[in-house]
Amino acid sequence: MTARTFTGAVVVDGQTFHPQVTIDVAAATGWPDASTTGVRPGVALTAITGDVTVSVGGTQASPLVYEGKDISGGLDVSAPWVIVRNCKIRGIGRNDWVLRLLDGDIVIEDCEIGDPAKFSYAAGVWSGPDDGHKNTIQRTNIYHFTRAVELNGNTDVLDNYWHDFPMGDDVWRYSTNSWFSGAHSSNMFISKGWHILIRGNSFSHGNSANVFVQDYANDAAGVGDITFDRNRFHAVSRNGQLTAYGIGFENKDVKGPVVVTNNVFDKAGWNVAPAELPGGTAAHFTTHTGNTYDDGTPADPDLLMKPVIY
Repeated sequence: MTARTFTGAVVVDGQTFHPQVTIDVAAATGWPDASTTGVRPGVALTAITGDVTVSVGGTQASPLVYEGKDISGGLDVSAPWVIVRNCKIRGIGRNDWVLRLLDGDIVIEDCEIGDPAKFSYAAGVWSGPDDGHKNTIQRTNIYHFTRAVELNGNTDVLDNYWHDFPMGDDVWRYSTNSWFSGAHSSNMFISKGWHILIRGNSFSHGNSANVFVQDYANDAAGVGDITFDRNRFHAVSRNGQLTAYGIGFENKDVKGPVVVTNNVFDKAGWNVAPAELPGGTAAHFTTHTGNTYDDGTPADPDLLMKPVIY
């Protein structure tokens, strides 16, 4: 993949990037993988034992940049206008979320998140701004968790490579210091949020779904205005388990439009279907078009629709 580098306020595929962020936008010649995500080649990392908290941020004009660290534990970001760049976060000792984005206007880019030695019961990233601000997760390489990311607020998910999650494997629980079997796994669980853009990612593994959307809190906010565009969804068979969906929705409290366009799904191997999407009234509809299988044939006729329960 050939990278084009921009600095400053730029618009790429209709999305405006903050002026303080320097981004590498890959030319559309392939899907994200280990060579185009994670810590960039040649970056020296400083080892840090244990957990880290970033509690002081910057401003829109001058964000705080936290970079070049190899953290054995987890990282909490509890201030706005922070960029976490070129870090490796292993999550050793964390049983809930390894990287927690506890404020808004936070960017995570070019980071590797996971413990190569074992599967962990934790989730890789939790992102939760729901007050009009937005976080961004881009060009990350995440693996070996029960889910790569949990979204509980407005977040853009761009050009990531998420893979190798437990499917019938034993996972380590740090809360009990013991192995656990029977874990549900996915690349991403969306439990709340609006104005979510999921674009240009490669999703693989997970026995429930690559991406699953459920109003887990059952609150009035619900979920909505979610766009899935130009992603790659992989069906995996492992230890006698199959990935159920590429995209799966619980059919309640979807309170805004869902757009599914130009994605590529594996044609075979899904336990249920490539996608099961919400249908309903005009304000709660799903638009899906331009989606294909990995052999180039149309996938849209096979995407399941089910009524939304309000």
